[in-house]
Amino acid sequence: MANDNISGSKISSTNSQSENDIQKLTAAAEGGDVSAQNQLGFCYTAGKGVKQDFRKAVEYYRKAAQQGNAEAQNNLGICYAAGRGIEQSIPEAVEWFRKAALQGNAVAQNHLARCLQDEDFEGCDKEEAVGWYRKAAEQGHFGAQFALARALLSGKGAELNEEEGVMWLRKSAEQGFTDAQILLGRCCYGGNGVEENHAEAANWFRKAAEQGDPEAQKLMGSCYD
Repeated sequence: MANDNISGSKISSTNSQSENDIQKLTAAAEGGDVSAQNQLGFCYTAGKGVKQDFRKAVEYYRKAAQQGNAEAQNNLGICYAAGRGIEQSIPEAVEWFRKAALQGNAVAQNHLARCLQDEDFEGCDKEEAVGWYRKAAEQGHFGAQFALARALLSGKGAELNEEEGVMWLRKSAEQGFTDAQILLGRCCYGGNGVEENHAEAANWFRKAAEQGDPEAQKLMGSCYD
């Protein structure tokens, strides 16, 4: 969770922010503009136009989150989960992820599911986690699609359903997610939830290998043994 991206909806990660831009953004944020508050939090997180300051980032995310901004709520949840700019607290992270998830934010739904799936978390609830993965997956979140597929393929937190699991794997794999491409390749190779097809398995392994995945590079050879 600590490595998950903080989102600044209107700020490009490649464009530098001028001093004048930051002054305007700060004035808007201090005036209560919720979008500006979240964007300024992102600037402090990324060190864009200002000196990187995670505590300041949390301050502005909180301002926006308390006004109900789902993106800021998710960002604040990430800060709590990572202990970045504030003392780490998974329960607090879950609270903010849930607020954003209930507003339909797919990224927050995925984050909430990951927290609820963690057996070290006191509030662990794998069935609820799968429900949130499904909501995010239906919005096209490739990580959630992969997680939902794994739950369906293993029967952990969901009723075993290999065919549906493969369907979600394919959706994630088609978005270029290497973990999904590898697992889909394994399913095709072994005939799990799909008709056995070594050629298709090799194709998915190849796609992952072309992205530099060493496991996929090794697996490609097994298709031609």
